[in-house]
Amino acid sequence: RFSAQNGGFMRLVVPRHLQSAVQAEQIVADFGVSRIEQHALAWFLANGELDRHLRRMRARYRARRDTLVRALAAEIPEATVHGIAAGLHATVRLPERYDERAISEEARRQGIAIGVLGDYRIRPRRTLPTILLGYARCAEPTIEAGVRDLARVIRRA
Repeated sequence: RFSAQNGGFMRLVVPRHLQSAVQAEQIVADFGVSRIEQHALAWFLANGELDRHLRRMRARYRARRDTLVRALAAEIPEATVHGIAAGLHATVRLPERYDERAISEEARRQGIAIGVLGDYRIRPRRTLPTILLGYARCAEPTIEAGVRDLARVIRRA
C-alpha cells in the first residue's frame, strides 16, 4: 500500500506468524529495500515527473521505431514489420525462403544480438521466419548501421 501519509513507503501487511518468513524472502529477493530509492520514487511520482518522463520517452521510442522501419524498408525490402507501432521492440517477418535458425546463428557469430520467434515457442511449428529487434537502447544512427549489418547477415544465412 502506498500512502503519502506514511512517508511514501510501501507497506506489506501479513499475519504475524508469517512475518519472519516474508522478511527472510524479501532479503533473499532484493537484499532489503532502499529507503533512499523509495523516497526518490515517491518524489518522482508526487511531482508529476513520471508523466513527463513517459511523454518524453514515447516520442524518443517512436522516433527510433520509425528509423528502424525506414532502415528495414531500405535494406531488407522483403521484410515486413508487424505489431502495433509502440513498445520497445519490433517483430520482423521474412519470406519463407529464409531460415530463421541460420539467421540467428550467423547473427551471433557476427556479434549481433537479435531474437527469433522460434526461441519462444514450446513446440516447433511452421510459420514465417520472424526476427525480434529491440530498439529501446539504440541511438537512431546505430539503428541504421545495425540494420545494414543485419541485412548482410540475412544474405549470408
